[in-house]
Amino acid sequence: MRARELYGQYHRLIDELAQSAGPRGEWRTGLRAHIDRFNVDAAALDFNSARLLREELCTQLEHEALHSTRQTSREILFAAVKWLEIND
Repeated sequence: MRARELYGQYHRLIDELAQSAGPRGEWRTGLRAHIDRFNVDAAALDFNSARLLREELCTQLEHEALHSTRQTSREILFAAVKWLEIND
C-alpha cells in the first residue's frame, strides 16, 4: 500500500475513534491497535517514505487536537501523536 493511502486510512481510523469514543478511556485499546497496525504497514515502505508519512500524520492530528472542542477527542488525538512519535 502506498504512503498516501496509508495516511488516509489511518487518519480516518483515528479521527473516527476520536469522534465516537466516550470519556471513560476505553479508547486506549482501540487506538493502540490502530498504531500497532500503522507501524506494521509503514514498515513495508522505504525508510524516508515511512518517516515522512509519520511526520505528516502527526502534524495533522496535532492540528486537529489543538482545534478540537471535545476533551476526549483532544486526548485521543494527542495520544496518537505521542505514540506515533515514540515509535519513530
